[in-house]
Amino acid sequence: MQKKIQTTYLSYRGGRIFNGIMDDLLAKGMANATNAILSEGSAGGLAVILHCDRFTSRLSPSARVKCLSDSAYFLHDEYLMGDKLFDITFEGLIELQGSAPMLPSSCLEKQIKPSLCFFPQYILQGIMTPLFLIMSSFDRVQQLCELKIMVMD
Repeated sequence: MQKKIQTTYLSYRGGRIFNGIMDDLLAKGMANATNAILSEGSAGGLAVILHCDRFTSRLSPSARVKCLSDSAYFLHDEYLMGDKLFDITFEGLIELQGSAPMLPSSCLEKQIKPSLCFFPQYILQGIMTPLFLIMSSFDRVQQLCELKIMVMD
């Protein structure tokens, strides 16, 4: 008797969720907003960086829009992260979720690999909306990076 293999199909719909939430909020009055801010922390803070201009484009051209990203500045630097943990993670996101089309074209046009567009140092110069970055010295990931630097020195 052969064992039946169970297959699971995964769907990632972050872009659709973003658009659905925006549609709902715009219908509830956000279309008339004169001021708006998009803010989140950690992985969500990275999403703020990635979607800041997309958020702005959904609002009235007269709206004053700002974005605030907290604890999401992951550096692409072999000296800090010699194990390339973030490279592997972000390449996996591109491969598994097919997320490259949701990345800002201003970054994709300049980078060899789409996964580099998950690193703020490569994407920030293309963002048109005012974006504020906060990086806590108590961020666990940053503490581990700092620890590696101190050990290497």
